[in-house]
Parts: sequence; structure tokens; C-alpha cells
Amino acid sequence: MIKFIWMLLIVPQFYFKVTPASQAKGLLILLPGIRGNSEWPLRTTKIPYIATDSGQVTMMINYEIWLGWLRDDVLHLLNETIEDVLVTYKIRTENCVIGGFSSGGLMALSYTELAYSDRTKTAIVSKGVFGLDPTIDLIKLYNVLHFELQDSVYNVKKVNVSDETKYMHEKMTAYLGNP
Repeated sequence: MIKFIWMLLIVPQFYFKVTPASQAKGLLILLPGIRGNSEWPLRTTKIPYIATDSGQVTMMINYEIWLGWLRDDVLHLLNETIEDVLVTYKIRTENCVIGGFSSGGLMALSYTELAYSDRTKTAIVSKGVFGLDPTIDLIKLYNVLHFELQDSVYNVKKVNVSDETKYMHEKMTAYLGNP
């Protein structure tokens, strides 16, 4: 509970936004991948700039706070952040698009799926959703990570396990368990 309260207190640092010069027409929510932060999309893609040029507020979530799975605390924080931007810029809820890169894409797809299955759990039902290279099959991802780690134990020279593989396996096991 204390961790959750702490996260609620940092909502202003939870996201980075780029705003249009004129009245906002809509909201684009961008979720970076597992190692990204809220400013990552600004350095790696033109999407925030194109959206902002067309009148959209572009909100980039600080992914370092979560892992890509819609746990209750993450969902609550995401909803509060979206609602804050909608109120601040007077954006209608039906003028929102959510998308992400890699595991951020999985988060965007999961959020949209939840919005359509239970409207009471999300701040918006997005007008559009996209994922750029999202890993959708989490069991397959877990098995691949697990295999790489096991193979590196038995045959060190054959597989050089990256820090990202170790990190993802550790976080998946901690938050999702062993499938």
C-alpha cells in the first residue's frame, strides 16, 4: 500500500507531454518499451511531433515505473494520468488514441481490450490502438527467456545472455509467476 501511495504522489513526474500551439483536438498516449522512459519517443521517432503538429497532445508515459502488465496499481495510475490530461486540455474522451513500442505496445493493446470488456475500469475507450513490435504471446516469451537462461548455465559459450533477457525473466517471474 505504501508503494502505491508513493506512486500516486508522483503523478506529475509520471509522464512527459508535448502540446500543440493551438487548442488540443485529441490525445495520443505513447508507451515506450521496457527500457524506455517518458522522453524516449522524442529521441527515437517522429510520431510525437507529427501528432502534435496535427493538434494532438502527445503524452508519453514513464515506463520505468511499471513493466507492461496491467496490475491494479498501474491501471489506476494510468487512468489518473489520462484523466488529468483530458481535464487540463479539455479533450473529449472519444478523441484519444493509445499505442506503444514493444512491451509498451502490449500495454496499449491490453488497456484497449480491457476498455472494451469492462468500460468501468478504464479512463477512455480509445479511438485507435497500435503496437509497434509488441510481444503478445507472454508464455512464448517466458519460455524463450527461460531457455536462453538455462542454456547459458549448461553451455556458456553457446549463448551469451543479455542483461535484458535476465531482467525480463526476473520481472515476468516476479509479477506474473511461472506459467
